[in-house]
Amino acid sequence: MKLTVITQPPVEPITKTQVYEWLRLDTTGSPPSHANDATFDMLIEAAREAVENDTRRSLIQQTIEIQCGRFPVALLRPPFISISQVRYYDGTNVEQSLSASVYQVRQSTIPILGLQDGQSWPDIYYRQDAVTVRYVTGYEGTGSPVDDYRANVPRGLQQACLLHVQLAYDNLKSVDHDILQKAYDRLIERFRIPLV
Repeated sequence: MKLTVITQPPVEPITKTQVYEWLRLDTTGSPPSHANDATFDMLIEAAREAVENDTRRSLIQQTIEIQCGRFPVALLRPPFISISQVRYYDGTNVEQSLSASVYQVRQSTIPILGLQDGQSWPDIYYRQDAVTVRYVTGYEGTGSPVDDYRANVPRGLQQACLLHVQLAYDNLKSVDHDILQKAYDRLIERFRIPLV
């Protein structure tokens, strides 16, 4: 199974302003800025990626493509929003699109691309990338069109991102580092999706 992020999130789950407040930093200007803003941009993105990997979730809306060798398909990195397309290689190794009338998404801890009642899976060619599903995942934003992608990201996951930034940024004594690491690990454990 291969998972690829096709469209990156439009924003990060936390802002630099939140980081300034979390780290109790002095800032200048309006809007506020800090001499280490370029570093914070990198640390915030790295924190989101780490929290997504550690929890097996998508924090901010993004498009994911998953390739595997068969149907049905586990739609990793919930929460699931929508299917963009389903493609497969038929029995003669020719790529086809699967009609939306054939499948449905069964919501669960890990959503599953399954069959509609009365339908059956097409014959597929034996190959590791026989089935490709492109779908949108992440906590849904608010507004129409969406203008706030962070609104529904659980506060615990945002806090985990802030802790990750602090662990990477602050020059902490080992005892303080261990305390923060344990706090991060506890937050992650609350939100971790079990393996398929």
